[in-house]
Amino acid sequence: MEIKIYPKSRWQEILEILKKSLENGEYPVGGHFYTIDEICQKFNVSRITAKRVFQELKNEGWILPIRRRGTIVTRSHIQKEVFFIVGSPYLDQNPAGIGDYFVINQLLKGLHAKEDFYNIKITTIGHRFFFSHLKDFIEKDVLMAGQLLYDFKDWFEKNPSNFQLLKSYIRPVLLHCFENYQGFSMTKTDYEKGIRLAVEHLINKGHKNIAYLTKDINFPTFYLRLKGFMETLKERAVSLNMDFIRVTTDIERSKIWHNVQQLLSLSPRPTAIVCASDVIAMNVLEYCEKNGIGVPEDIAVTGFDNRGESRFSIPPLTTVDSKLEQQGIKSVELIVKRSNNRVCEPVVMTLEPELITRAST
Repeated sequence: MEIKIYPKSRWQEILEILKKSLENGEYPVGGHFYTIDEICQKFNVSRITAKRVFQELKNEGWILPIRRRGTIVTRSHIQKEVFFIVGSPYLDQNPAGIGDYFVINQLLKGLHAKEDFYNIKITTIGHRFFFSHLKDFIEKDVLMAGQLLYDFKDWFEKNPSNFQLLKSYIRPVLLHCFENYQGFSMTKTDYEKGIRLAVEHLINKGHKNIAYLTKDINFPTFYLRLKGFMETLKERAVSLNMDFIRVTTDIERSKIWHNVQQLLSLSPRPTAIVCASDVIAMNVLEYCEKNGIGVPEDIAVTGFDNRGESRFSIPPLTTVDSKLEQQGIKSVELIVKRSNNRVCEPVVMTLEPELITRAST
């Protein structure tokens, strides 16, 4: 069988030449690169051909046109290592030490999505090693779960020099933050707005007796969600029944079921339950299924997080997508821009949550 070999198009030849030059480091990151017109002149080709080459290089992350600055090289020919600092129990696979692997896994999914595009390598480091070797990470590219600043607030208060080292010399970009940490660049989602979307959705469907089921409200993310719940009811002139608010100390099925049973025994009883997480919500759905309670005919249920399982619950769960994967993507983009001196810090990037409506409402 004869295999035909077709000659390369002119734009492909030029693309290979320019990519080889970039890969060899002939054009440093942050330095200027050819414009479309300059490619036309250098290779004596039409603007259509030059534009195709330019677009391919841009799509692969090598270059970026910036208004009034021309074309800038954005991708290094040398792979850059970016360190992501997480709670050590996640790396130890210790379920007793960390409550939710879902968050970290989603953040990592977003971080890894941009590795090839920016020619970087994400290396995950546990917090115990990181905190005991802070000086080793000076001038390194570091991403850090924002929850660690909250969890170890007392440690940093007792060791102010370590906090100053972290803030001034390591300067990590924080992910999944629940509050603003002055002086740090960060990405976060508006969790309060996420719950507002769920409550507004239920009110628009005619619900007036709306209950709320949450974990420990002393933890910032759950406090923000409760705040959004209460303020939305007030703004929409829907009465707040404090008996409708239930706090479960953990996410054991028996304790969630006990709270649901108590809520449904009230008079008047709620017609909808807003849950602070999908894990809580799916336990509520399971209780309803086991006890012959129709969802959403007898009671509507919403969750929060948009876990993969929420699509397959019975019925499929209406939930809020907190954009964790997008937080990872935006954090990588931010740290690459920092490396290329294309961002004025600190930067706070707040992502918009999204209501995912399904059959449970």
